[in-house]
Amino acid sequence: HYPTVHIADRNEGRGLVCNDFDRDGDIDIIILNHTGVPTYYENHFRRAGNDDDHFLNLRLKGLEGNRNAYGAKVTVISNSLNQYREMRFENNYNSNNAPELHFGLSTDTLVTEIRIEWPDGLTTTRSNVDADQFLVIEHPSL
Repeated sequence: HYPTVHIADRNEGRGLVCNDFDRDGDIDIIILNHTGVPTYYENHFRRAGNDDDHFLNLRLKGLEGNRNAYGAKVTVISNSLNQYREMRFENNYNSNNAPELHFGLSTDTLVTEIRIEWPDGLTTTRSNVDADQFLVIEHPSL
């Protein structure tokens, strides 16, 4: 059962960033307001004893000229999930998200396969990767 979350910001929001700022495995939110200070919503879901909700966070290290590997295609397969993401330069009005990929794994504690198709067509595969970690994966030629 997931707890109810209330976002009570009534300011004139001009930007939104969703990221795991405190590096605890769940996504937090910052709202950048037109006037005043930003509003930070820290997600306490995993700290509240929800140990059966796992994750994997990936940061890709690409080649010179594209260090964040924008355009890479990533597939993460676990026991009950098959997920796909693309590394993209995503931005919102007056803000942008971190150059990393967050995969929620539910109750799965092992990722059976990570498959990365880099922008130049090369492929990296990792097998049997433990959940609940932040990984940096480099382009094969680095």
